[in-house]
Amino acid sequence: MKPIAILSALLLVACGSPGASDDEGGPDTGSPLEAGVDAPIVDASIGDAVGDAPSCAPSDASPTRSFALADWPSFTAATAPDWTAAAAVSSTSLAAKPAGVVVAPGGAWVFAALSSELVVMKRSGDSLTVDHAYPNPNGEIGFGVAISHDGKTLAFSTSDQLALFDVAKAEQNGAGALLGRVATQSVKKTSIDVAFSADGAFAFVALEYDDSVAVVDVAKQTYVGAIPIAGTAVTGVVVSPDGARLYVICELANTFAQANPNPAVDQVVGLVTVVDAAKATTARRAQSSGARTSDARPCARRSRPTARRSG
Repeated sequence: MKPIAILSALLLVACGSPGASDDEGGPDTGSPLEAGVDAPIVDASIGDAVGDAPSCAPSDASPTRSFALADWPSFTAATAPDWTAAAAVSSTSLAAKPAGVVVAPGGAWVFAALSSELVVMKRSGDSLTVDHAYPNPNGEIGFGVAISHDGKTLAFSTSDQLALFDVAKAEQNGAGALLGRVATQSVKKTSIDVAFSADGAFAFVALEYDDSVAVVDVAKQTYVGAIPIAGTAVTGVVVSPDGARLYVICELANTFAQANPNPAVDQVVGLVTVVDAAKATTARRAQSSGARTSDARPCARRSRPTARRSG
């Protein structure tokens, strides 16, 4: 048999001839899914169902191919499809560098943390319009923003402060929108990410180069302590959905830094720290009220590595 004939026969076996079925006229039951074998999953184009098996058409005829990790360096803006119109993308210019964004309950208002101010934007359809802003105090650089689970309080972290806002009043630029500013005790002036406890009673602020997380009593508007982290460049905090745990990430673990004083760029090892949120806030609530419990130990102060990343 000629090679072309062999190839044609193989394609008929792989793809199946039009209208092919089993002997009883029912659908073919020999699919990979029914046989317990995972079928290949491909990216779906707009309007297609994710997970549709690839067709037998030539690979260059389908826009839904998956890309291996090794392919990504060549998959640039010049070669990627432009889905701007299809995805209904719209943009709003901001007056300074933004670092954080959060959407208020209901979705009608969006708050953006800029280096110079907290910007309040009103949404209409897919478009945002800057409505008003709350400037930072002199020397304060904005970074993180979060809204409490009840939607009533917004926290905006700046260099060494945490600004607390009444969300409803802030949306309308009403009097008394700014509830107060609390010092985070960040010596390095690097208060960045922020998250609320489940009940909204406390705010946790990542102090990037102070190697700790500040704890702020929201109602009292007071700093009540810090949670030391065994690493530097503390950049992110998030509270679990049930409110039981606080997760903290840092870019460089102390144990790795001590064992590798001059690591290669691709050898830096970070850290995820899990904090019992209930114990942390209970202990610090006791500290702020002057009481002492077995868990209410003073926050430890640790020496920081002298070497810091640049930028």
